[in-house]
Amino acid sequence: MNDEQLEGIKELGTMVLNSPNITEKGVKKRLENWLESYPGPGSVLEFRFKPSSPDFDKNSIFSHLMKAEISWKRSFEFAISFTLNSGRILEYDGHYFDGNEGFHLMKIVIPMDWKPKHRDDF
Repeated sequence: MNDEQLEGIKELGTMVLNSPNITEKGVKKRLENWLESYPGPGSVLEFRFKPSSPDFDKNSIFSHLMKAEISWKRSFEFAISFTLNSGRILEYDGHYFDGNEGFHLMKIVIPMDWKPKHRDDF
């Protein structure tokens, strides 16, 4: 699987992909589409990919997400808050590992008891 094939996938609920042909470019686009699709409880997004540059920084995966806030709890654990156009706020926890042989792993798992927040909830 490569970045172009990844972009063509229509199913957005659970996605676990491991490919040396996927780069951060494909992951960025798929991450944005996945968040916008409002994935429900039990959904998983996991990518094992090879960055296109040795100078790649994990924060650049999230740099294009204008409606998202990322905070790092630890060097490998992050929280993401994403606001949909409807005002719903999706808050997930994720993990990011800079692994062996140049591979990187990003994973977001949505718990079965998860519920979205709404702006009016604050």
